[in-house]
Amino acid sequence: MGNSAARREGPKICRPHNDIKVSGKCNFASISVGKPVHNTEQYAKDKAVEAIREKKLVAQQLEQTRLELASQAEEFERQKLYWEQQQEQWRQEQLSAMNEQWNAHVGNWEAGMESRQQQLDRVWKEQLEQHKDATWNEMNGHMRATLAAREEELFQKAERQREREAIEREAARIQADYETNMAAFNARFSTQRLDPRRAEAEGARFPEGPLPIRAEFQSRAAREERQLDGMIRDREGRFPVVAMAEPGPSAGTPAPGPSAGTPAPGTDGIHGNLIDLDDPRLFNMVKALIEGKSRTDGVTKATSPKKKKRIQKPGVAAEYEQAKKTQQALLTAQEDKDWKQITLVYWRGAYGLNRAKDWVDYNGANDQTKLSCASGLVQAELSSKFYFGCGWATCQWNKQILYHIVNDICRRRNLDPNSYAVPDVKQGYLMALLYGHLKDARSEWSRHQLRGGETVEEARERARVYDEQRRGRVVGNSRKQQKFEKRVNIVQKMVGISAAKCNTVGVECWSWLLHEFLASLSVAGMSSEESEIEDVEVRGVMQTEVVHIIKSHPWRAQKVTEHLLLIDRTGPAVTKGTSGRKRIRTDDPTESYPSPGLPRAMYDPAWLSAQRAMIPNIEDELDVDERQFTMKEVIEQTN
Repeated sequence: MGNSAARREGPKICRPHNDIKVSGKCNFASISVGKPVHNTEQYAKDKAVEAIREKKLVAQQLEQTRLELASQAEEFERQKLYWEQQQEQWRQEQLSAMNEQWNAHVGNWEAGMESRQQQLDRVWKEQLEQHKDATWNEMNGHMRATLAAREEELFQKAERQREREAIEREAARIQADYETNMAAFNARFSTQRLDPRRAEAEGARFPEGPLPIRAEFQSRAAREERQLDGMIRDREGRFPVVAMAEPGPSAGTPAPGPSAGTPAPGTDGIHGNLIDLDDPRLFNMVKALIEGKSRTDGVTKATSPKKKKRIQKPGVAAEYEQAKKTQQALLTAQEDKDWKQITLVYWRGAYGLNRAKDWVDYNGANDQTKLSCASGLVQAELSSKFYFGCGWATCQWNKQILYHIVNDICRRRNLDPNSYAVPDVKQGYLMALLYGHLKDARSEWSRHQLRGGETVEEARERARVYDEQRRGRVVGNSRKQQKFEKRVNIVQKMVGISAAKCNTVGVECWSWLLHEFLASLSVAGMSSEESEIEDVEVRGVMQTEVVHIIKSHPWRAQKVTEHLLLIDRTGPAVTKGTSGRKRIRTDDPTESYPSPGLPRAMYDPAWLSAQRAMIPNIEDELDVDERQFTMKEVIEQTN
């Protein structure tokens, strides 16, 4: 209370005590302001008590505030825990609901998919059954059509066989009747002519003897027999006498030849019957007789009205061929040959392939390139690759490449005219020559492509068989074919002459030359010839004639040439007519490629060794036949 009253009274000024000395300087720090000196301790105590009280009050307030905050924190924690529990419960409920919805959705989807799958399976089975029925019906129809066609073919073949047998029987009957009648007539006329007492004999009507048998009613064996008899009688000293030398070391095992007791090939019908049913000319002869008899009886041959042929537009090959023929009419043979050589050399040099067979593994342009070129999106260049697919002959891609090649050839000719001493030609002529090279390359490439599930080995075998057949299909009027047929005819006649003279050694030699040597050499092994105009001596007078220049074949074995010369020397003795144009043999080697597919013994070993140094696989390139073949030595003996 006293402190409160003192505070209300305000501060009091303390006056200096008598005992306090005042110095010259006033020390304000030692001056006390407020209560009198005698209340200072009490005031300090009161002040301390009041401060303590205030601190306690503040502490109480802080404690109360802390308790309130702690209570609020506990309440907040309880609320937080509650809401967390509520949130967790809500989340669990939501997850459960979503799981139920998802499971329901998945179940519905699975049910729908199962239903859809069942529906698709049902539709697929129906379509499969329909396709199976359609395929089976188609296959059944195709098989029935094939069987019907085969039955019709067999029926027609049987009909033709029966007709041929009937014709042969009719021919045999006609021949037998004719021979019987002619034998009776000849016997009667001969008897009457031998009887001097009958001047009025019927044989007198035939001063030159009995009528000879008509040539068309004579068998082939009888005609050949008379021809051989005439040759032996007229040309006895002109036939060479041959013998077989002892075989030396060769590339293969000696092939079995005909023995002395074996009939000579081609002579089994010489002393046979007068009619040879195996003669192909008999069919034509009897057919002509029956047709003549039918015309006599008023029987006409059924013919069907001819249909009007549709005029087709000439293709690319025909256009090129026409352009080539038009230009060739304006060129000489040598100029045409020079242009062909120029295009061939350029073709080989540009692509590095010397033969058509080298194009087998050619990897050309694809179908997309062809279509893009046809649409005008891309253009071919000189270095572009050819397209060998379907429609290769008419596609613009290949035509553009050929045009570039023609332009390049003309450019080189203009730059170096001395090396190209040839006249000007039209572009279509050069296009035709290049098209021929492209056609050969594409044909060889296509022949080696796989067809219909073939394997690589089957495709190669098919191509090999085709090559063998192709080598045998030579144009009939070619010089090589004519030369081969002439030599075969000479050897066949020598076999017959040797058999007629009972010369078993000659039959053996000539039979080997016919059935082994010429059969293996074939048309491809004949030497090539070129026609040239030279001055030759004919019966002591120099004349200008066309002669055949025969070039040498360095790849051919020496014995092959010797056997061919022996056959050629024998030719004039067994052939009729003129000897034809004169043939001049030269040492100039031929430029043609060696004949492939021959036995190894027919190739010159030295030439093979020299070629093997440059071409290791020369045997594969030539397709050398490794079968057993012995090159025998036929010696011409003096009479």
